[in-house]
Amino acid sequence: MVPPEALAADYPVVREACKRSNLGTNYGLSAHGLAVRLQIIPAAARELLLRHREIYRRFWHWIEQTIDSAMLNNRIDASFGWPLIVTAETKSRTLQNFPMQGNGAEMMRLAAIAATESGLEICGPVHDAFLLCAPVERIDEDVALLREIMRRASLAVTRGLEVRTDAKIIRYPDRYSDERGVAMWRHILRLRENLDRVTL
Repeated sequence: MVPPEALAADYPVVREACKRSNLGTNYGLSAHGLAVRLQIIPAAARELLLRHREIYRRFWHWIEQTIDSAMLNNRIDASFGWPLIVTAETKSRTLQNFPMQGNGAEMMRLAAIAATESGLEICGPVHDAFLLCAPVERIDEDVALLREIMRRASLAVTRGLEVRTDAKIIRYPDRYSDERGVAMWRHILRLRENLDRVTL
């Protein structure tokens, strides 16, 4: 979809389309769902999903084996034994998504324990990341340590596959903000203002 030498920053629309279709396939996103997310026609979304199946045949073979095994055994487990009991009501999309979600949770759990035991001040998880608090003079060192802890957690859970991380450092007086959450944050502030008016 882009030339081999392309940089992600030069193709933000194509990158977003590929990212959403790649992530969506992990949990069985339909062509209709992808079309809505990318604001494209369903035929174009179907084409993206078909290309994914053609390019990543080995992935799809593994997914089919994972679903079949879970249905036959009436359970599926994350790497360290966290189980999902499979019933007649369990959807195949749930089984398709479980290895990513369950093992992602295992990585976060291991990393949170190791980070806390290393003396890092973890404010909390933010989906697949951590919000870390550190003195300004130590932030680079603490971020490097947390990234190493997350790297080791990924190796332990995947048994050898390193999951890369990145970091966004915000120094005082700036504040963390994610454009995806701006609308929700403004809505919460409006609700609070209305509540303050009612209680006064």
